[in-house]
This record gives sequence, C-alpha cells and structure tokens, in this order.
Amino acid sequence: MPNLFNRLAFKELEAGVENMDSCVFVRFDKLKMSQDFELRNQLREKGLRFQVIRNRLMVLAMRDEGFESFPKLTGKIGVVFAKEEGAITAAKVIRDFAKANKSCSLEFIAGVLEGEVLQGEEAKAFADLPDKDTLRSMLLSAIQGPGRGLATVLQALPVGLARCIQEKYSVGEDNS
Repeated sequence: MPNLFNRLAFKELEAGVENMDSCVFVRFDKLKMSQDFELRNQLREKGLRFQVIRNRLMVLAMRDEGFESFPKLTGKIGVVFAKEEGAITAAKVIRDFAKANKSCSLEFIAGVLEGEVLQGEEAKAFADLPDKDTLRSMLLSAIQGPGRGLATVLQALPVGLARCIQEKYSVGEDNS
C-alpha cells in the first residue's frame, strides 16, 4: 500500500472488520446515483451504513482477521458491517430494494455471520432468515400453544356440562 490514502482506508477497514459481528457484501454494477442515495437512506433508517470499498484492501483486511476462505472480489463492491444479526436486516433491505428497482443489478457476493464466511447463494439466504425478534415471537407462540389448547379444553368441559343441565331443565319445564 504505497500511498497514504490506501493506508488510512485499510486502517478504517480493519477497524470495521474487528468490530463487526456480521456483514454482507454486494456487487452493484448498474446502480444509478439516485438509487444509491435511496438504498443508503433505507439502510440508514435501520441503523446500518453502506460503504463502498476497494476490493484488494477489503480482501486483505478480511484475511488479516482470519477469514482465510474469503472470495476474490471483482467489480464495484459495497459492504454493510453490522452488530449481531444486523446483516440479516441489511440483506432484507437490499433484497427488497433490488426487487423494487429491477434496472439495478445488486448481487450478493459474500457475508459473514457468527464468524463464518458465506458465499453466493448462502449469502443471499441472509434475507430469508428471521431476525431475533421474529424468532422470539415464534418461540413464544410455540410455547404458549399447548397451554392455550389445554385451557380451551378445560374451559369447554364445565361450559358443556352447564349447557346440558340447562337443556334438561328447559325441556322439563315445557313438559309440566
């Protein structure tokens, strides 16, 4: 890295890689300026930052942090570094943006989740993963389901008995 700009950019990338819990890499060859601003704003609303990187510097930073199986990057690449499962949210935003803007070609290149490098289709699958809040609500629903069913059955027994008694006495009153 001969010039000062590359050294500073590399230090910033190293800090980003050290502090991240997850990230997603996207190739954006046909993204217009207005689309770029729109995508960045959507990510910013979720508390995420889309960063354009130099491919060679990014690969060096990832390999320095122990991600040996990191793929070679080609084309215009952007990255979203995130805390915890923030890459899942970023992947969902990028996927939805790509669906809404067919003219731009956004391609998932790689991602890191829980220290593991995922490439291509595996990285694209980030968008299909539920986030923590969704998983918690699914788990809570699974836990509450049997209890709710038992309560409904137990409540139905006395109600059914009361209806039978009411029917017997109402039929008996008509006959007398």
